[in-house]
Parts: sequence; structure tokens; C-alpha cells
Amino acid sequence: MPKNSSQNVSLEIDSQESIIIDKFTRNGVEKELHIVAKVIPFIVHVSTKGISLHEHPLGVKLIYDYDNENEAHKEVGGHKMKLLEYIAHVASEGNKAKVEIKINALSSQHEGTYFRVAFSVANPHNSSQPLQVISQPIKVVSKKTRASKSGEKMEKSRNSGEGPTSPQRGEQLSPPQQVVGNKRDRGSLEIIAETLLRLERSQEDQAKLMDHLLQQRQPPTTFESACKNFFDSYYSLDEEERSRKMRRMIQNGTERDIMAMNSFMRTYVDEIGYAEADSFDLE
Repeated sequence: MPKNSSQNVSLEIDSQESIIIDKFTRNGVEKELHIVAKVIPFIVHVSTKGISLHEHPLGVKLIYDYDNENEAHKEVGGHKMKLLEYIAHVASEGNKAKVEIKINALSSQHEGTYFRVAFSVANPHNSSQPLQVISQPIKVVSKKTRASKSGEKMEKSRNSGEGPTSPQRGEQLSPPQQVVGNKRDRGSLEIIAETLLRLERSQEDQAKLMDHLLQQRQPPTTFESACKNFFDSYYSLDEEERSRKMRRMIQNGTERDIMAMNSFMRTYVDEIGYAEADSFDLE
């Protein structure tokens, strides 16, 4: 997967999810094309080395696809509404993040245009040169069914012997080659992918809620449980250690503690009836 590193620090993409992964050839090189649906989130997993994403937040922006790796990246803009929204779920260690990305409505001039997502993070060793890594090419369809229609047209194009075209910015494009499965399979795959994504998010939300409830609802310490813990701790000590611990507790205890202990022992003897406890008096 794409990676950017400098002076023992790095930023890389571990995996990129989408509804369907197609393949196309550009300049003799076969590449993957990730098809996503408008306003439906997709996931990209990123990781870092030597950089905490808690201290250095991740930057995410939508850019146009490009032919040359050395070509300047052009951000997609010129819209009133925000085209790209994202939420980065950063792991507690700070070195991994699961980024939920949603691409909103695009204008008609972007129909068939390929994009990429650029991720960046500040370089602690060089503030003027942040680390950046770019996703695989992305195509945004208006609805999930458009992915199937796109594949159907591509298959007809392949059967007619037409070759693939290289996408250009703002150009109306032919769908890429090698769609996975037939039309019915693609439709089922899209439904399954969206359902699994929603289930995953639902399970994560439920897990967070359960953790929160468990933290908020700690069982109160009862008198009985406190006594049991005291006796368990007492019986776990040997005879010499018991005497030393009890002396230390009495020496360091407050007057209120001594009074409470005396009251406890008297009540304990009265209720249980241990005759041998009559000889044990702290006063």
C-alpha cells in the first residue's frame, strides 16, 4: 500500500475499502479503481511510525486523480458545500486510525472523473515538509445501482473490442475494465458491503455504549463485601505478619478508627458469641 517516510517516521495506508474494486490500465500499468457511492461512508485504514495521531491530527482532502506521480496534486474545490467529510477513529496507541470518509454531491462536470484521497500529518522533524500519502483512484457514483450499470457498459465495450481510455480531469470516461462478477453479483455485493459496514459501525457504537455503562455503573461497596475483603486479606497473612499489620493499623489509625474498631469487635462478639474473643480488647 502507499507509504511516505522520512527520518524514521512514516505515514502509510494499510487498506482501502469500497463497494467494488475494478481494474484499468494506464500507460501500460494496471491499476485498481475503487468505486464508492455518494454520501455513503467508506473506510481507509492508515498507520504511522514515530508519530502519534493524538498529538499530530490527520489531515484529509479530496484531490483529482493524476497520471504522473511527480505531478502536482490539485484539490477538488469550487463548491458551496463541503465535498469531503471524515471522522478519524484513532487507536489508543496513536499509531493507527480507521478513517470514515464520505463524499457529498459533486457537480455534473465531475461525472466520470476519478479522484483520490490525500492524507497528511505534520512531520515532527521538519515542520515545512509534512508527510503525505495518497489513496488508490476512486470513482464516485450517484447511487449504488450506478456501479452495476457502469460494469454493464464496460462489459459491452469490452465485447465490442474497444480498448480502455485513460481518464483525464473533468473528462467523460468509459468505465474501467475487469469488473468483478456479473450484474446480479455486483448488485448483491453492493448490498452486502453496505450492510456489513452499517453492522460494523453499529457494533462499535454498542461496544462503546456498553463500556461507558459499565464504567458509570460500578457496583457499590457494601458493608458485607468490605468485611469479607478484610477477612480474606487477614487470613492470607501468616501469624507474624498479622500481628505486625494490626499493630501498624492501630498506631496509624485515628481516634475515630479506634472507636469504630472497638465498637465493631463488641458487636461481633455479641452477635456471633465467640467466647474466646472476650480477651481481645483494643483499649
